[in-house]
Amino acid sequence: MVMRRITIPAQRLAASAARHYRSRASDRTEGLMAPRTKLDNHVFETHAELVARLLPCARAIALFDSKARLVGNRGERPPEDIESRVPSVLREGTGSRPDPGLLVELPDGRHAALLALGTDSTTPPAGVCVITLAPPRGEPLPPLDTIRTRLAPVLQLLAREIAPPSASEKRLATLAERADELTWLLDASSRGQERDGEESLAGLLGAAVEHLGCDLGALFVPEKRLRITRGSSRGTSPAAEAELQRLQAPVLQWITRHNRPMTADTSAGQTRSGFRVLAVPIPRPSGSPAGTIIFLRASERRAFAQKERFIVKHLAQQIAARLETRFDAATGLLTRAAMQAQVREWTSGAYGCVLHVNIDRLHVINQTLGFEAGDELIRHVAQLLEPPRLPPDSLAARLSGDAFAIVLRYADTEAATRCAESLQQAATELAQTVLGGRAPVSLSCGIAEFDGAEAEFARALALAEVACKAAKDRGRARVEVYYDTDRSMIRRSADSGTLIRLRNVLAQNQLELYAQKIIPLRNRSERTGYELLLRALDEEHGNRAPGELLAAAQRYQMESTVDLWVVEHALAAAARHRAALHASDVHLSLNISAQALTDETFLERTKECIAESGIAPGLIMFEITETAAVSSFAKAQAFVGELRAMGCRFALDDFGTGVNSLKYLKGLPVDRVKIDGSFISDLLSNAHSVATVRAIVSLARELHIETVAEYAESEAILRRLRELGVDFAQGFGVETPRPLGEVLDALSAAQSASALRLSLEL
Repeated sequence: MVMRRITIPAQRLAASAARHYRSRASDRTEGLMAPRTKLDNHVFETHAELVARLLPCARAIALFDSKARLVGNRGERPPEDIESRVPSVLREGTGSRPDPGLLVELPDGRHAALLALGTDSTTPPAGVCVITLAPPRGEPLPPLDTIRTRLAPVLQLLAREIAPPSASEKRLATLAERADELTWLLDASSRGQERDGEESLAGLLGAAVEHLGCDLGALFVPEKRLRITRGSSRGTSPAAEAELQRLQAPVLQWITRHNRPMTADTSAGQTRSGFRVLAVPIPRPSGSPAGTIIFLRASERRAFAQKERFIVKHLAQQIAARLETRFDAATGLLTRAAMQAQVREWTSGAYGCVLHVNIDRLHVINQTLGFEAGDELIRHVAQLLEPPRLPPDSLAARLSGDAFAIVLRYADTEAATRCAESLQQAATELAQTVLGGRAPVSLSCGIAEFDGAEAEFARALALAEVACKAAKDRGRARVEVYYDTDRSMIRRSADSGTLIRLRNVLAQNQLELYAQKIIPLRNRSERTGYELLLRALDEEHGNRAPGELLAAAQRYQMESTVDLWVVEHALAAAARHRAALHASDVHLSLNISAQALTDETFLERTKECIAESGIAPGLIMFEITETAAVSSFAKAQAFVGELRAMGCRFALDDFGTGVNSLKYLKGLPVDRVKIDGSFISDLLSNAHSVATVRAIVSLARELHIETVAEYAESEAILRRLRELGVDFAQGFGVETPRPLGEVLDALSAAQSASALRLSLEL
């Protein structure tokens, strides 16, 4: 039985829970708290509806007590294999691991989340909640941490519902109040999701200040450079602001050390009046504190109650979930999307400058000093992008591995140039402090002005990148300002004029797919494959790589449109040769851009194309670049997970360049890594390239991942790749790319000839 989609408003659901707990509180005085082995059906239905409201992809819910006995079930009962895992989740909860749980893939492609129900951090779990998940078409499966964060209030209520009577009775008096708080939390969270950027967090904080009756609230996350304060609508006294300024550092230090809520009264032992303080940690995904929320209330008013600690704790979890998507995990800077959302919140009259900052020769540092040195340099450059080098109202974001953006509000090009030069001077010092003098460090910077509308800002961001590339062309470690009279920059921005031509090319199918062969190097019995390449039909020059069209697609957010054209035409062509592909066990590799990874429409349509083609998903491999994967890592995980569930395979392209974090490979379920061609082209003459290839092969083998070498241009390079243990290779030394139709025709012809020979032998 499939669980029905719930449409009851959150307020009604929480109100129902509140009525239930008030009823239980009344029953306590009448001695009706006898132990039970089966949960009351109305109670379970109420919580199940809350789960479905908070997690729309839930299709069935089962509840097991601390003895692993089923005490409540809605929808189909979990498979035996899933039920057998419940005891292990209960056992893990008795140790030091917080919030144990599992996310298990079911044979039918759905998933089951097993979540331990803990009443607090010192007692074993009261039970386990098993939720069968099946996201609607086109939506990714949420990670386990996200599921637990969304459901945290309901899971705590369920834990107390099935806890042994002695434990539940102690807390019964507070449950009715907490159900009321749950009503407020759901309502405030849903209102906050309608806003963008920092306004979303500020709105949630302000709502909490009013709901708790506080004088002042503050949100501090140092590693994200985030500080938000909100006062009461009744007005905020200077005394409260001064007290917050005084408490910020010591409270952050205490929260970081102890990682638990704290309360205090600053008037204790003083003759003057003070403030009651409630501070709660904001958790990272690992569980350690990233920052804190602080609330101040005048000392002459009531102390903070347990129910208020409850609501602030879950408010912190809601904020933590939003921070995860708003900030870059490695540097703490804003993501591109968060920066653009923040600019949207500014008034239409805002103007200023955009700086595009790029670390020069980072790939050389990676090759000579190692990826860890490159990672460390990226983090230290990110730490430069804050006051006092930047104005207090500026924005800083990480765009990709070695690229950053800075938005200087109400600044002209002269002020932006001074800011860029200050950053360049500070960056040169990192050569000693970070790299130990083993390599120089410099920054190339491009500047463009923006004025007013959101579209103007997007254009300025692209033009600042154009200016930065001009700075690199002119010798690096320079600052260049975009001017319409600069001919070299005009040539670089000319791709904006190709936008109309790009749309026409796609609409009129003036593109063609080519296929480049991928061969096994170590085990000739392994399947071969072809990477599909895009070519433009040009009457003057014939077929050629559509470089300028793809540049325009990237700047104008049309990469997913181009990718979808490739997917639709490639699978339609392959479907006509389905039997030959299956018989020869040849796979096709299609490239996916960063924009496509975050486009839900693209994912949905891709799944439809695979189903319509009738091609075995195991013969379809998608290639995503390392930069694209890490820039949207959570979405890349969801995208890969959903298509892998269908049976498709994945390769990480251009591996070893760009984002330079080998640790990400462990968290992304890929089948192959494609070693970037820059390490292969000079493999016969460059010892650093040999060492890099050897290290990548060793890492991939430990993780049971295949390796593919690009740009294998000669037989000598192929021999060296075999010696280094690379699994596959592609390049002109293997075969020149050919039209996809020609390759598919050849496969079908070979299959027909093979079938004819077999029939003659019989």
